[in-house]
This record gives sequence, structure tokens and C-alpha cells, in this order.
Amino acid sequence: MTALTLSGLPATNAAALRRLLAFLLVLGAVLPLAACGTSGPQGWLDDNLTKVSGSAPESGISYSTTKPQDGAVQQILGGTAPDDSIVSGGNTFLRYGDDFMVVVAAAAAAGATAQLWTFDAGYAQYSAQVAAWDEFRGGGSGEGK
Repeated sequence: MTALTLSGLPATNAAALRRLLAFLLVLGAVLPLAACGTSGPQGWLDDNLTKVSGSAPESGISYSTTKPQDGAVQQILGGTAPDDSIVSGGNTFLRYGDDFMVVVAAAAAAGATAQLWTFDAGYAQYSAQVAAWDEFRGGGSGEGK
């Protein structure tokens, strides 16, 4: 007679089920990490908006979209997960930890632009509008920030 375990399954099926569950647990832990990558929102922006200029977030990467500013913000929010946002000076600022900032603005003609910055470089450009995020800037005493 076959031994029964795990809700009445034969022992050989139970072992296979345990292996499958272990695999799914590992997969469930690895996939979210792989999706994050190290590029923050850059991968999503590269895949979904039109790159206009720039190659490094330290000096800003510009993207464009035909969507109006509010539509562009909603599109970006639908594909990325910022930690906070600020609307100031006609721009929408999206903060991704203390690593990245995306600035969404209405384009001169039609549509919208999005600029990706490292957080510190973006803060340097837009400090008056995002002063509430001062605590997320690089370390140090505050002098020279």
C-alpha cells in the first residue's frame, strides 16, 4: 500500500509538490528584485517614452510624450512607484527614494517632457520647488548642500 501525506497525496506526489512550492517561493522572491534593477525608473522611461537627450541621470536625461502633462504623470505613475510627489511651479516632481527624481512638465508646443535626474542633481536644479525633500539629500552637515 502507498503511504499518504500532504492531504492524502501519495508520498511521491507530495515530494514533487514540495519541490514545486520551494521553486515558486524562490521565484516569487527573485522576480520582484529582477524587475527593480538598479536603474530606478530609467528602464521604464526608456521603454515607454521617447528619449530626447542625455545619457546619464547625473546630468539629466530628457524624454518626451504626446500626452498632456497630467496624462504623462498618470502614465509614469502607472508604470513606476515613486515614494512621493510634489506639484510646484507648473511641474510635477516624483521622488524615488534618495536615488532618483523625475520632473514632468508641459512641453512648449504640445505633450509633455519628463527629465530623469539622480536625486542630488535634480535637487540642485529644482531646490526651490522640492525643498520639502531636503532630508533625502546626500550626507554631511548640510554645509555646501
